[in-house]
Amino acid sequence: HSNPTFRRSHSRNFTLTNNNNNNRAKRECMDVPFSVCVGAGKPIVPPARAKSLVGHWKFDDLVGHDSSGLGNGMLPFPQVGPARGGVGASAYFNGTNYGYVGHIGAFESSDMTIAFWVYLLQDATGQFRYLIQKGDSNEFTPTLSLWDKNNRLHLKVTTESGTVESLDSSARLSVGRWSHVAVVIQGSLV
Repeated sequence: HSNPTFRRSHSRNFTLTNNNNNNRAKRECMDVPFSVCVGAGKPIVPPARAKSLVGHWKFDDLVGHDSSGLGNGMLPFPQVGPARGGVGASAYFNGTNYGYVGHIGAFESSDMTIAFWVYLLQDATGQFRYLIQKGDSNEFTPTLSLWDKNNRLHLKVTTESGTVESLDSSARLSVGRWSHVAVVIQGSLV
């Protein structure tokens, strides 16, 4: 009966093996970077997180938990809505409720991507409907809303000089249908 050994490999994985484990299991386990390998070489993989991910709200947990690993949850907890594709849950915002995510330093970047799914329950209301707003009522860094007379997207950003720039979509979001929205800001480009 051999004693287990603990060693660090060249790929920054930690491995707990028995001296009689076969080489194939060791090689397969070492193929997963930053994993911990136990017993017969089965990797235990840490949760994946992109280095640049600063927020990820899935709403499947029913409380607006931030799954990015940074723990920046949404308050108040959003109302629960139906899920896209019937699996999981969504957040329901009806124009009077909101979700607030506190500011963290990781949000300060001139490069960002904001992506989400939205399901409109009603057509244009005669008022702008805010989907996302970062900042206060005088700062739009960025703010994404729906036009008051149609369901076209309206993006506003406040530049470093204090000027407000805007951009509108040519397409309109459909009522009663899930739509994927993505905004990419890279430096001064949108």
